[in-house]
Amino acid sequence: MNLVSLDISTKSGWAFYLNGKLIRFGTLWANSVVGDHGLYPFNYVNWAEHTANRIFNEIVQPALDDKSKSEFGNTPLYIICEETTTSQNNYSQKKLEFLHFALIKKLGGLQVFYVRDGYWKGVVGARLNAAEREINRLVKEYKEDTGEKLAKLDLGDGRGYRVVGRITPQHCYIRALKEHFNLDLAVKDEDAAAAILLGLAFTRGVPICDGNTWGGVEKKEKKKKVKKEKKRAVGNKKRKAAAPKG
Repeated sequence: MNLVSLDISTKSGWAFYLNGKLIRFGTLWANSVVGDHGLYPFNYVNWAEHTANRIFNEIVQPALDDKSKSEFGNTPLYIICEETTTSQNNYSQKKLEFLHFALIKKLGGLQVFYVRDGYWKGVVGARLNAAEREINRLVKEYKEDTGEKLAKLDLGDGRGYRVVGRITPQHCYIRALKEHFNLDLAVKDEDAAAAILLGLAFTRGVPICDGNTWGGVEKKEKKKKVKKEKKRAVGNKKRKAAAPKG
């Protein structure tokens, strides 16, 4: 299986697999900001097109070229992207959605698949595990007691007391990457780590999005969420009926 996996953002992580083997990876660091591309709102469109061109020219096209020169030249190259989710910052969300739109236009003719972030992370073990949740609990308690963000803890691993901070999702990417590929990346390279793991999850059959509400969601999860939504709707209806009139 040949694929380019993309963790699309203002600094997009990427990975290229040829016949299921990880060939190369990296982070496409931004070389401009929205404000460099004219006046609002056109600058958002211009920035998105500029960045989409860079992703295609610097990541996708070289992968296509390498595949065509290999013994797998007659097999397809899949493009794998993480599905977007809502953000509290509406302008950050606008940049992301515009970038996805501009990139999809550039990728016409290729096979592009989206997967949900919660699912690919589960497939490759890139979520907080029990030990990491316990560390976060201890760090939180230490902060509440002392006001310090970093805790001095003995985690019982034979290393004695040491300074420990909160384990973030980014740390989980780095840890999972080490487990699967024996690669040591810094936390600053978490976008590249996420892209590598996203590609791995695709090769392992993570559910694919189809543009519908429940696309890319496993059947058992869909049933659970539908049941929860129905229960919430019934509760809202009861509260509305019990509310004072007028």
